Amino acid sequence: MYLLYFDSFAVSLGGSFSGMILHAIMLFIVMCVTILIFRHAIAEICLDQIKKQGTIPFIFLAVLFPFSCILLGNVVIMMMMNFAFWVFASITIFETITILSLLLIGGGTTYKIYTLIRITKFKETLESL
Repeated sequence: MYLLYFDSFAVSLGGSFSGMILHAIMLFIVMCVTILIFRHAIAEICLDQIKKQGTIPFIFLAVLFPFSCILLGNVVIMMMMNFAFWVFASITIFETITILSLLLIGGGTTYKIYTLIRITKFKETLESL
């Protein structure tokens, strides 16, 4: 909650450069914390899906899509409000870093799922012997 309060404070600074930078940083923190909190649940959902259908679902796209829309919305709003180009460019860089970080976290979760599948298959092979 405090993160969101701080984020709204950053946005309330208006079109100032520091306010937009603070907003981008807060978006980065909030999204990374959210993904980290729910990554185990995502892994469990994926494992259940794999056991039922034998395919890996597009759960990461479902998780990343809303965040990507938020970031894209911020960029569009900044363009509509006629911000200076250097402000727009700096925020875009922050948001690109955010998306790349989320993809890295998603990749780490995917690797964890892959490892769990290998362990599960190994156990099943041992039990069948």
